[in-house]
Parts: sequence; C-alpha cells; structure tokens
Amino acid sequence: MTRPTRSALALAALLTLSCSTPGEADAAPEMGTPAAVLTNLVAMTLERHHYTNQEIDDARSRKWLDGYIDNLDPAKMFFLQSDVDGFQARWATQLDDTVDEMPADLAPAFDIDRVFRQRVAERMETVQAILSTPQPLDGEDTVQWDREDLPFPADRADADALWEQRLKGELMRYRLQDMDEAESRERLLKRYNRFAGDLEQEDSGDLLEAWLGALSQTFDPHSVWFKPARKDDFDIEMRDSLEGIGATLSPDGPYTVVRSLVPGGPAFKGEQLKPGDKIIGVTQQDGEHTDIIDMRLDRVVKLIRGPKGTRVVLTVIPADATDNTVTKDITIVRDKVKVAEAEAKGEIKELDGRKIGVIDVPSFYQDVGSRRRQSTVNSTASDMQEVLEGFKRDGVDVVVVDLRANGGGSLQQAIEVTGLFIDQGPVVQIRDQNGKVESLEDEVAGQVWDGPLVVLQSIYSASASEIFAGAVQDYGRGLVVGAQATHGKGTVQQLVDMSPMLGGVAGPDAAEQAGALKFTTDQFYRVSGKSTQNKGVLSDVVIPTPSDGLDVREADLDNALPYHEIRPAPFEAMGLDVDLAALQDASQARVAASEDFQRMAELRQEREKREGKPVSLNLAVRKAELDELKKLEDAANPDLEPGAPPPPTEPATDGEEAETERKDPVLDEALAISVDFVGALAR
Repeated sequence: MTRPTRSALALAALLTLSCSTPGEADAAPEMGTPAAVLTNLVAMTLERHHYTNQEIDDARSRKWLDGYIDNLDPAKMFFLQSDVDGFQARWATQLDDTVDEMPADLAPAFDIDRVFRQRVAERMETVQAILSTPQPLDGEDTVQWDREDLPFPADRADADALWEQRLKGELMRYRLQDMDEAESRERLLKRYNRFAGDLEQEDSGDLLEAWLGALSQTFDPHSVWFKPARKDDFDIEMRDSLEGIGATLSPDGPYTVVRSLVPGGPAFKGEQLKPGDKIIGVTQQDGEHTDIIDMRLDRVVKLIRGPKGTRVVLTVIPADATDNTVTKDITIVRDKVKVAEAEAKGEIKELDGRKIGVIDVPSFYQDVGSRRRQSTVNSTASDMQEVLEGFKRDGVDVVVVDLRANGGGSLQQAIEVTGLFIDQGPVVQIRDQNGKVESLEDEVAGQVWDGPLVVLQSIYSASASEIFAGAVQDYGRGLVVGAQATHGKGTVQQLVDMSPMLGGVAGPDAAEQAGALKFTTDQFYRVSGKSTQNKGVLSDVVIPTPSDGLDVREADLDNALPYHEIRPAPFEAMGLDVDLAALQDASQARVAASEDFQRMAELRQEREKREGKPVSLNLAVRKAELDELKKLEDAANPDLEPGAPPPPTEPATDGEEAETERKDPVLDEALAISVDFVGALAR
C-alpha cells in the first residue's frame, strides 16, 4: 500500500524502547527494537537514495515476501504449499505497511522462519528414516534438480516422496565418486545433521540478513544488507589483505557459487575454477572433507580461507555441467593476491604473413600503494602503453586486446586505457538517481596506438571492460569480437555503514548491530547513449564460445535493472570503413569447417538437451551417460594439439604444477578475423 515517506524525526521516538529477549535455540530468533529500527532505516535509505527512485508498495511487498521465502527454501523442499498460501494471504500486500510502522513490525519475518524450522525438523525425521537403510539405485525413478518453476509439496506425503528422490540423487553423486553405499549414507547423514545444527545456531542477525536481503534485492540484485560480521568479511576482501584463493562467492539456493575471480589470485592463475561453478565440498590439506551444500556463506568462507602455502581442494559442479551429479576436484594453493599476475601482458603471433600483437588484460587495476611510493604508478594503462610501444618497434600489423577473463576494476583505468587508442574525448557517461549526467573524458592528447584494433570479449567481460569495449565500438576505433554480448553490468554501488544512523536513533549500543547497506546509486552509459546494463556490448563479429548459453550474465539475475538509453555525448566518431558482413561471413565459414567448434557445439547442444530435465536414479544408467559425456568433453577440450608433443616447461617447484599450452580455438579465430580486418582496411 502506498504511504507517506518516513521521517527520521519520527524514528527518534524509539529511543526510549528496550530490546526484547532472544528466543530459545530451537525457536525463531527474536529481533528486538534495534533490528526493527534498522529495518525502518534500510527501507528509508532504499526509497530515498536507490538509483531507481522507487517506493515500497504493494507490488514490492509481493516480491519481498517471495524473496524471503526463496531465501529460506530455494529448492522448494521444506515448506508445504499450504504454508506458502497462508503467508501470501496474510502478508502479500502488507509488508509495505509493516515496514512503515515505527518500529517496524518484524512479526512476518520470524513467524515465517518459525514455520520453516518446524518443517525442517519434520524433514530431518524423513532424512533419518531414509538414510538408516540401504537405498537401491537400480530402478526407473528420476530426480528433478531444478524446481524453480515447480510448486511446493502439497502435503507431508508429497514432501516425503520428493525427499526420497533428492536423497537418492545425492547418494548417486557419492556413488559416482566410487564411494561405497554405507559410506555414502553416512556422509550424507552427517551433512544434514550439520545443516540442522547450523540452523539452531542462527541468531537474529542471520534472520535479519535474510529479511532485509529479500527487501533490498527487490530493487536490484546488487543491493544487499550485510550483518556486522559479513561487513567485516567484505572489508577484508576489499583490502586484498587476506590469504585465500582469490574468489568472490555468493549463495545461490543451497549452493555456494563462484561469482568472479580476483586477477592475480591463486584461483585465477590456475584457470580451473570458473565463474558460475558451484562449490559443494571443501577438503583441507590434512584430508578433512566438509560437504558445504546448504551451508551458510560465512562458514564456507572460513573453510576456504587459510594460511599462505597450504592447499585446499574444492569439489565443484562446473558451470557447464549437464546435471548436479557431474563434479570435479580443483586443488588450489592459498596465497595472497599478486598484482604482477594481473598485469597486462603482450605477445606477438604471426598468421598469413601478418604480425598480431595480443595483449591479455585480466583486469583494469591501479596499484594505489605504488602511487604513494613513486611518481610512476603501476597500472593497466602504463603496462599497456609499454607493450604497445614495443609492438610498434616490432612492426605489428594489428593489436588484439583480450578481455575474456576481465571482470572489470578501476573506472579511471578504463578511461586511461581507452585514451591509448583515441585522441581526446568522452569515454563514459554516468547518470545518477536524479537524472544528472556526467561525462568522463580522456584528456590526454594523441594515441599510443593508431593502427587496427580488435577487442576480444566474453560473457565474463564486465563493468570497466564493457566501458572500454563500448567506447572502441562507438568511436569506430576497432572491431569488437567474441561472445554475442558481454556480461551486462552497468551499475554503480555504494556501501554505507549504517552504524551512525542506527546509533543516532536507537542509541550507541544498538550501533554494533547496524551492519552496512550496499545499494545501487548510478548507471553507466556509453558515449552513444546506449547503456552497458543488461544487454552488454554486442560483438561486431560473433565467435562461438564454450560459455554460450550459461545463465551467468546480468540479465539472468532476478530484478536486474533494464536496458535504457540517454542522449549521446558530443564526440567525433572515427568511422570503421569495412564491410562487416564480409568479415562475419568469412568467420562463420571458418567456424563451420572447424572440428574444434563443431565439438564445442555438440557439447553445448548436449548440455541444453539435458538442462532442466529429470535425471535417472539408476546408477548403471548414470555411469553410462557420464562416460559418453566425458568422451564428448575430452574431444571438445583437448589439452594439446593432436599429435603434438608437450611444449617445454620449467620444472615445477614449491607445489606448483607444470603448465602446458591449451588449445584456444576462440583466440585462433579472433586472430583470423584480425588478419581479415587488416586486409579489408588496406583495400
């Protein structure tokens, strides 16, 4: 329901209210006055300062309720349909009113949580009963892992049947790893006992995080409230001071998903862990293994972190896996992020008599510490300038900037790197919630490289990468090739410590419970007025990639902000006087004739054919299916050129593994397009 905007003066009346007593461990945690006041403050901040300028009304109330239910039970395995129908009847259009009360009415949050705990207790009885006896995996039953579009179980009997399928499916995963039947049941039972124990230990901060997270993410997927402990983790990650694996993780239903890899981090260097991978198990150097499905993210992070030089093995379901029983183990040696590993690096390749300078740009970074110590700043722009000057001395014909693994970084570096290829002018526009547009420009005269330019991108190229690729395309400065479109994140977030606000309203002691709110404040636009949000930057020449079709782009996230355009900035396009259709046709002909791309297409088709489909619970059938799939994957992802001896490598030291050069058909095709491009410009 629509209502007046909140007033901070009205909130001051809460100063005299006292906190309620926390509930028992087996009941939903009670949330006292500070939590209720904080809810008011978070709601007020989102309404007043979020980029979208939207209020919390009936429509958002429905989304909020759905989001909270999903936070608690993402796989629709615990609540009954009657529970959800009851929640909808009571609160579907009422949460906007409850948040307007001062202090906010948090009864819906812990009433729903209390029902959830009751259902978990019932389901744990089912788990204990099923796992107490051997479970045959030789029938015709199937399990449906993806339940997003399916209803909640109708009653307890329906829930028991679903749980029998789920548990058999999870036992199947262990059996496919050559674990015997008894050990499989023991490990799975241990995991569910841990899940139930973790739930009993959750406090009001955990409950509030799920509640306010559901509210903030109705505005957009990047807005979220962090409880105090999680804010501390976030601060540590931003300082790059913690030794670990260098990956950004987030919850996705019962799974912990890799959202991005930190350039220069151990996981990035290994090139095994990929965005979109689901981590389901963590094995320490001493051999202790922990299943982490349904584990809270903060506990997962503590398991993965560890001292420099120690090993951790992550069991993951790959992002491109055909179903949830396909897993692989990835060994990573923990270390600090090394800036040198994130530096732009150049290499000259030759094809059809042309010299092609390839620059691998894993991030747009700027070493702030270096700025303090010396006049020359270590940065992506300075690295690339040095490489480009070397390319000019070596007579390179065309430059390829490889952004496939570049998830973004410094906005200033995106501008400076663009300035290496254009003279002067606007690079990106930023629009705030009030509609005010600021144009950020390259102010340095001249170009370091004025020759042919090709930008190679992927669905993982995001943020600053998209600003650079979009500017190259808008200016007509070069070709953009690769995946059909980049990731599509064109928004800017701000992290606000809520302590001063909560402390000022509810007292200094309450400030410790305030945490932080991250919310979207601005949006990026290209100089052409197009947004990079949601759609990303479209390639001039599309190259099929192994990641095509994966749901890892911005547009795949719930409540992602839509694409939008504004007025173009005043700039002078250089013009790209080539026949794009001819370049596209030549590339498509090569792709069609390539065995590598054919195998890649077969694997993608197989994945799409199986996606969302029920999976057999017959162990023999599954083994046969996975054997065939393994043959297809091996053919599509060869480690070496067929028949070629391994390239020479340095001896492995300090636990590092010797590296071999992997086949890269996407880069090879980008090089071929570059040669065609140079030829077209010469005509």
